[in-house]
Amino acid sequence: MKSRVVKMYDYKSWEIPAEMTLWRIADGEIEQQLKRLSHDHAYEMDADTVELLDSVACQGECKSSRWNRSVLLIYPGRKLCAGEIETALIGAKVGESRTVATPDGDVKLTVTRIVRRRNLPIGDKLVKAVGIENVETVEDYYRWYRDQNEPERRANAAMRIAYQMIKQIVEKSEFCFDENEKRDWLNDRVERYYRALVLAGIDPTIPQEGTVFLTEEQAKAKMYAGFEPQFSTYVVCGHLVETLTGVAAETFCEEAIEELATDNNMPVEELVERSGKYACYDKLLQDKALALLATYTEQFLED
Repeated sequence: MKSRVVKMYDYKSWEIPAEMTLWRIADGEIEQQLKRLSHDHAYEMDADTVELLDSVACQGECKSSRWNRSVLLIYPGRKLCAGEIETALIGAKVGESRTVATPDGDVKLTVTRIVRRRNLPIGDKLVKAVGIENVETVEDYYRWYRDQNEPERRANAAMRIAYQMIKQIVEKSEFCFDENEKRDWLNDRVERYYRALVLAGIDPTIPQEGTVFLTEEQAKAKMYAGFEPQFSTYVVCGHLVETLTGVAAETFCEEAIEELATDNNMPVEELVERSGKYACYDKLLQDKALALLATYTEQFLED
């Protein structure tokens, strides 16, 4: 890499916002998960008196064939049929009849069955119903949920701090760019992005604002300007990889690409042709720089 960071901001002096160091799972999140499981494991029961959201089977009697049926299913409160009919059944008991005036004439409804859906209460019975091995109580579930999720949450928190740390370095460092390298990097990104849009059926020359169409050259120039700030991040990530590993950025990328090509069972040349040399370098360096900084930022996470 010919472009360099000539004076890098001391990222260790950056005061990490306290809220970024938080990562542990609050009890409230687990309580919400248990509520969802309670809903998922709902059960049905027969009831004696109609309440909102019950499923009510009725015998209907009416001059209109619409309501004159041996079995009518009514769901009070769900607004699936005439509101006056749903409302009339609230409080009715099995065997009780209610008569409702409708545009089709009077409808006599005799309740034959009331089915009520209830969430399985949060407790050990619910936890057992979920069927997690060696998890049989609510206390077990809290422990299991944290064991399953907290390692990733901790890693993600360290990575988020690392990402913001790179932004600080980019904003507060001094650079010496090799203009040829910068131009090649940007042109490669622009050409690939332009082709990707065209292949996706998107015309890059259509203006986002106004009515004057762009030429291909103007569209690419606009993309060039949009990508230009990202070159600083590319240089910073390369610098971090070199200073923290002792391996030159290009050497690291070449070795990583060879390994990636082997994993994907394809020649290095094909992988580079498909993804683009600079696109590969950019991702590999950024991922490595983030991982290296995340190892450092872990020490600042809440205990």
